[in-house]
Amino acid sequence: MTETAVPRRRPQPVADLLLMLALIALQALAGWWTLLVLGLHTWAEPPRSAAEQAAAPVDWTPYRVLGGFALAALLVAVLAGRRRLWITATVHGLLVAALAVGALAAHASDVRDRERLRPHPLPSGYQPCFSGSNNCVGG
Repeated sequence: MTETAVPRRRPQPVADLLLMLALIALQALAGWWTLLVLGLHTWAEPPRSAAEQAAAPVDWTPYRVLGGFALAALLVAVLAGRRRLWITATVHGLLVAALAVGALAAHASDVRDRERLRPHPLPSGYQPCFSGSNNCVGG
């Protein structure tokens, strides 16, 4: 008894393109909403001095959000690749790469800002001068 192989139906490029656009729009909407909420949360915090900002622990929330979006895009890319939806898989693979580059750039900027905000220790025997004429004891 022989079974005839049923040929797999190839996905239509138009359907693949529409699916890709719908998924990108959904991810963009979720990203916009998440960044809006994070931005409003940051905006509502009381202002901190440079010393407080340098001493504060690293806020990992933006990195977790970027990681979540990258994992979602990677999952879509893998599932689309398994279903032979090449346009969707390629675009979401590029989205994962862009999110990784964005996360690395944000981390590098955060490290640079932390180094800039960390005050250097004052020399021993330093006495502040509060006069406008700079006629103080010691300088």
